[in-house]
Amino acid sequence: MTEVLYRAVQCGHKMDPVMLHDHLVQAGLAVEPVTDADTIRAAELIAESRRHPPAGSHGLALGDGLCLAVAERLGLPVTGGDQLWETLDLAVAYHPFR
Repeated sequence: MTEVLYRAVQCGHKMDPVMLHDHLVQAGLAVEPVTDADTIRAAELIAESRRHPPAGSHGLALGDGLCLAVAERLGLPVTGGDQLWETLDLAVAYHPFR
């Protein structure tokens, strides 16, 4: 949610973060809490991503690692525009949008 809110403002969205958050929640968006197991899995994914990152990449960011770990726990597919995600051994399907 944090990234959505700050990126929306960065891209010129006219609603302030509080109002945009309220609209997204009213539309049914839910923020899944991070568990201890998620933090461990995120650390594993981040370490894996930094062992042999593709050219131009430094590895997963903390937020990306947590999103992937939560998606794995929930058994939900993920989508993104980062080629690095395609190189990871994820327990869920990855659908690139680029």
